[in-house]
Amino acid sequence: SSGINAEYGVTPRTSSRTTHPRRLPPLLSWTTEVSFPAKDEDNGRLSMTWKGPLLADTKMCQAHDIFWDYMSDTSASPLVKALIDIPEAYCSSIAYYNEEYPTTIFNVQFKGVKPNKHSEVKEIVMKTLQDTLKSISIWSALGTKSRT
Repeated sequence: SSGINAEYGVTPRTSSRTTHPRRLPPLLSWTTEVSFPAKDEDNGRLSMTWKGPLLADTKMCQAHDIFWDYMSDTSASPLVKALIDIPEAYCSSIAYYNEEYPTTIFNVQFKGVKPNKHSEVKEIVMKTLQDTLKSISIWSALGTKSRT
């Protein structure tokens, strides 16, 4: 049988083949488009999701919460500046939430995105995240080595 383990997310399964801890599966990237009826077909919603730290790592979970607040919560936030506070906004609002499983999941949702702008929004988000992470020393504040 398997269970929770703070370092790997699961404890070893007992079998004749392996008795060492299994790592979580590698990160994957995929896109799924879901169409549904709406009054205004010109505006949609885009969600981006990342696998977060283990739930048992409360310090890192709190750091992620603070980071996403910083990235999206006020008019001074980097994602708001890049996507909303521009002459032709890419979206009307940004919200994030996390799901607390043994390995947390962080979801960022962009509302009011024109369907033909999804790719551009994803590119801007990824560039803004990279630029922001380069400019702050979040990892040193946590007392850990850089994860970039």
